[in-house]
Amino acid sequence: VAVFCSILAACQSSGPSKLDLAIAANPTLANYPSVGKTYLLFSPFTGYEVRYYETEGRFWSWLSRAEETVHARWFIKRDKNGKFNSLCWERGPERINPIWKKPVPIVNCPWVGEVISKIVSVRDGDIFNITGDKPVPYIRFECDPTNAFKSSPVQINPQRKCDQKRANRTIQSKALGDLSIFSIVNSKKVKRALDPNQTFKTPESLKLPKE
Repeated sequence: VAVFCSILAACQSSGPSKLDLAIAANPTLANYPSVGKTYLLFSPFTGYEVRYYETEGRFWSWLSRAEETVHARWFIKRDKNGKFNSLCWERGPERINPIWKKPVPIVNCPWVGEVISKIVSVRDGDIFNITGDKPVPYIRFECDPTNAFKSSPVQINPQRKCDQKRANRTIQSKALGDLSIFSIVNSKKVKRALDPNQTFKTPESLKLPKE
């Protein structure tokens, strides 16, 4: 899928951008995202993510600490001049609008260059069989890129620093912050929030409707 080629044409400036230079160094990125490929991405906040682009419009993610895979709808977004492009994805509905009492889809539209900067490696096919709402191959923590990607012949930006202890503290802090004042007296909830190995189930609202 060469959707990225048209994006590049809209991003041209007087000189090569950081995005142009990144693609020149790694031609594999020119066609990102490509249907039928599994990408390994890295964020210093959430660690490694495995993402498989199943179709023109849907990908599946194997997120850190997740017990099940989760899907998202994706699309390319341009501004009115066609010069700025974002790769958007929608994982909703998960939140409820307090006024209309209706689900609100969660849409994230980072600049496509920002997404590309997070790509560590790429493999052909759904190598982990993560399509469909199903249990993940195993519980994977933030700093685990999987053995399959460690041995991948295509290493785009493998030099990533990931601190698992720091990731554990971040998860613990968020979990404690999500507890209500009434939950603090519940020792089981506090113990779970402090567990560095805590995992998460996929909310039913994020799953595909049953056919």
